[in-house]
Amino acid sequence: MPILSTKLSTRIIHDDNEPVETLSIRGGSIAFVKRGLSAPNRSHVHLFIMVSYPTIVNDGSILVGLCSLPIRDVFALTLRGVPFDPSAGPAWLALFKAMTKIDTLSIFSEVSLPSDIIALLRTRLEKADTQKGKHILPKLKHILLQEVRFRDLYEGTDTFVADLCAALKSRRKSRCKVEKLTIKKCLNMDEDDVSKLEQVVEVVWDGEVEFEKEDEDEDEDRSSLEDGYSSYDPYERLRYHF
Repeated sequence: MPILSTKLSTRIIHDDNEPVETLSIRGGSIAFVKRGLSAPNRSHVHLFIMVSYPTIVNDGSILVGLCSLPIRDVFALTLRGVPFDPSAGPAWLALFKAMTKIDTLSIFSEVSLPSDIIALLRTRLEKADTQKGKHILPKLKHILLQEVRFRDLYEGTDTFVADLCAALKSRRKSRCKVEKLTIKKCLNMDEDDVSKLEQVVEVVWDGEVEFEKEDEDEDEDRSSLEDGYSSYDPYERLRYHF
């Protein structure tokens, strides 16, 4: 990506040039955010790339290309609805190794599965690497979760909080401690989950409690179906959800 590299490269000795501070990856786009050296508190999108085929993000095809760009100063990584696909593991590892200064990880969207988040936090460098066995993002201090489903009410999955606590404890034991977890507008979670997380990390929670409910139309359809049966069918509910 020589053209992109030229576009993003900066000479930090000049005040009118800025280093890339945030890399934002979505299923359909990639954004590079820069900060102004003359106004450190102000940031702006320096380059925005639309991806015609989102699968090249999901399968890691484009991630390796990003490694050749000047992203060494990135300290904030934002993932919006991007699955952490194990098949793309080598590409993600290469990207993380190119960004060693990341201290903030923001994960947005209910599309991001809890299992993907846990897999990401548990990932360690491969055996062939000189830093083998060490966690990725060694300087990570802050995690933001927004609009993330903590549990799937219909499938009965309820291990995310316990797995997240375990992942955070593992990082702390490896001297890669995450100091703060921010939770905003997340679904299917409440104060009990926050209390468990507070035992291993400082939690900043917006206090919103919202559990998913079935649509009114679905409720009406179900009532009609139940009224049509003269005898109880234990498999009726399963068929309805499938």
